[in-house]
Amino acid sequence: MNVLSILKSEYPGFIHKVLTSLSSKGITVSSSNAIDHICYRTSTLADYDLRKAELAAAGTLLVENLIGGRNIAVYKLYPEHALTCTENISVNKNGAGETVRTIDVIELPSPKAGRAYPAGVEHVEIVLPKSEMTLEEFAAKHSSVEWNWSGIKKTINRDLRVDFRDGGVEDGGFAVKFHEQTLEEHLVDHQFGVPCTDSLCPGYWLFGSLRILRSPDMSAQYSAALLLIGVPRQVPLKNNTRSGPWYTTAPQPPLPGFGWAPPSN
Repeated sequence: MNVLSILKSEYPGFIHKVLTSLSSKGITVSSSNAIDHICYRTSTLADYDLRKAELAAAGTLLVENLIGGRNIAVYKLYPEHALTCTENISVNKNGAGETVRTIDVIELPSPKAGRAYPAGVEHVEIVLPKSEMTLEEFAAKHSSVEWNWSGIKKTINRDLRVDFRDGGVEDGGFAVKFHEQTLEEHLVDHQFGVPCTDSLCPGYWLFGSLRILRSPDMSAQYSAALLLIGVPRQVPLKNNTRSGPWYTTAPQPPLPGFGWAPPSN
């Protein structure tokens, strides 16, 4: 079965399980707390490549990086493929009635070498905006929960985790992570992105990485290296709307190389 079909089939039940499990520990996820993304774990490298191709047909690759010795890809689904479910009042105790939960970002990790995992949905991540409370304040508010603090000291997009693994990972265990930023916001914050002018590189966003380099003799002299890459710019999808700076539905012109000159009119 196509991974998108699997996700659409499993997402409502999985989110219900997540919310009721959190509720059993006294944690209520309000409608203002976005369920940021869902992670679908692959069992083999062949499975990973297959699922990447399937998600690429339903969305746009935001990033693929080597993390912890294995590749992890992140996709943003086109609006028509977003996952939705309705949370009923029995698991939403804030008196807000029914809440529609939508996820359009999918995390797809490849398997770690030498470790066997079944394929399937593994975790979701929920955003607690800093303006509401810090992760430490949230943990203190729910002090009876056995929190996993392993991600709290991360310098980038730290997290607080609670595990529901009574039967082990192989028997349907899962985890819920709480972050202060959405994954998409995190990607934008750590790759500054500005739209190119159409006279310079039409159809592209420029993304850059600025690195400060110290001189070899460790003196106070510094230089800066700037790496720019081009990413296809969004074009409107339905009803002239777009969601974030990621979608593209039309072929893009080839990216000019370094040292290129603006095209003449």
